[in-house]
Amino acid sequence: MLTISGDTTGTVTGDPPLPATGDLDGTIGVPNQNWTPIGTFWEISDPPDFGTASINPFTGEWTYEVDPAYYDSLDPGDIVTDTFVVRGVGVALNPGGNLIGGEAFQTITIQIEVVCFASGTLIDTPIGPVPVERLEPDDLVLTMDRGAQPIRWVESAHLGPERLAENPKLCPVEIAKGALGPNLPSRTLRVSPQHRMLVNGPLVELLFGETETLVAACHLVGLPGIRMIKPQDGVTYVHVLLDDHEILFAEGAPSESLYLGDEALVVMSSEGLQELGEIFGSKLDSLQQGFPSLARRALRSYEARVLVSETSAAERCV
Repeated sequence: MLTISGDTTGTVTGDPPLPATGDLDGTIGVPNQNWTPIGTFWEISDPPDFGTASINPFTGEWTYEVDPAYYDSLDPGDIVTDTFVVRGVGVALNPGGNLIGGEAFQTITIQIEVVCFASGTLIDTPIGPVPVERLEPDDLVLTMDRGAQPIRWVESAHLGPERLAENPKLCPVEIAKGALGPNLPSRTLRVSPQHRMLVNGPLVELLFGETETLVAACHLVGLPGIRMIKPQDGVTYVHVLLDDHEILFAEGAPSESLYLGDEALVVMSSEGLQELGEIFGSKLDSLQQGFPSLARRALRSYEARVLVSETSAAERCV
């Protein structure tokens, strides 16, 4: 009688951790036109293991917040998965004037992931493109908004094929040459699924009122030339941190640097945290509260789905 749709996944990141949010919709199926759908009512039927979840009983808008103590226990490169179950009750009025209810359940899956470039990616610098794994602190990289800026911190993590097989959500997204625009990227680019790419164009402005926006690579999968792959030898991800959230150029395509306001310091190694403390000193406390703002607006998952859908429709009409 009740079919549930909407946001069934979310991502929790940040330091302190930012909540994940979403919205569920209920479609009430009735035997015939003599029945009248009334509405859907929501509750959490099975809570998460590592945090708390709540849902508006009338609108279906849900919120998940991870337990900070659990968040603090994570190892570098981990992807943390937590779930909770929502119960929806669809109510309809039958021809006899009686209210009849039907229930359905939906599992919501939450994950945590650090964004990064795959090794071998060429990053634009004042001396030309340099493989990301060769970059070091104090090296200059070119940014879209502030020219050459120094790198403050770099960390890498290798995920072997066994790890990727156990958790396919860690597999990189491959963006073919020209998939984001003419010669963007200039050759095949691989990034982690939550790594955000800068996109622009008339459709972006029409849908969101912005000339350009950041979109997680995983939300672009399905567009021509963009897919998730499982490398036979695994993948090495490299995190690049600057003083501010910046737009870098990876294989010529605009892409984000590590954003502390959206990516958890606590998923990095203790050695990495100690190194960050030595580099930033007293500034680390303020950095751990996140940068003042993203370099650009970042689309939520449902917004990205609309953009991808409309882009695909526009391409079919050409």
